[in-house]
Amino acid sequence: MSSKKRKKGRRPFKRSTDTQTYLKVFVIATEGAKTEQEYFEIFRDLLKGMVRLVPSNNQSDPQSVRKRMQKFLKDKKLSRPYEAWLVVDWDEQREKPLNQVHRWTQTENSREQKRQNTLSQKKKKEDSNYYGLALSNPKFEYWLLLHFEAGTDIASSRDCDERLEKCLPNYNKEIQKDKFPLERIKEATRRAELRDQSLSYEWPPVFGVTTVYKLVKKLLRAQAEIDAAPRTQDL
Repeated sequence: MSSKKRKKGRRPFKRSTDTQTYLKVFVIATEGAKTEQEYFEIFRDLLKGMVRLVPSNNQSDPQSVRKRMQKFLKDKKLSRPYEAWLVVDWDEQREKPLNQVHRWTQTENSREQKRQNTLSQKKKKEDSNYYGLALSNPKFEYWLLLHFEAGTDIASSRDCDERLEKCLPNYNKEIQKDKFPLERIKEATRRAELRDQSLSYEWPPVFGVTTVYKLVKKLLRAQAEIDAAPRTQDL
């Protein structure tokens, strides 16, 4: 046995690597290949191992986003429960495929509920999946705008771009991550939820509404759970 004495004082703490084993994986497939992917990289970096971004194939129509998600889930065979989220924009010219994708998430959640009904109460808590649709009307940039202002009186997609340009000069679809700290993300979530509530959670979301906040709220909750997780002492 070593004769060296351990130094007195408080032992350093570290998070237990076991604290994340019960947490879900968030799988996110986005319509855009750049802006949305870079935005959710913020959470991928923050929630180590909990956020998986489905690679883009430059096909941005809603059904292609859904198919990419389905292929990813089939190929990866995730061992942990997951939430599968599609992040898309509203466009009247593709209302039919958007409605189809919306119905797909509802159908998958209905199947999941039936599966849950066959499980024990403990197993239900540990092994439940969810399918979500985060839709922005008119576009994902509206969600970005809510990080800086209330987003009222937006009459067109161009209005949205011009207002965002005032907040992010020279914006060209790239995300400057330092412009989106957690406090701004939380404020955007609050603003988006208030607007959605005031319009009675309509489907499809009316102009000037985004449901990205539903996904982000869950990501923030996961981050809070990690922060609150017990720590173990280095021996």
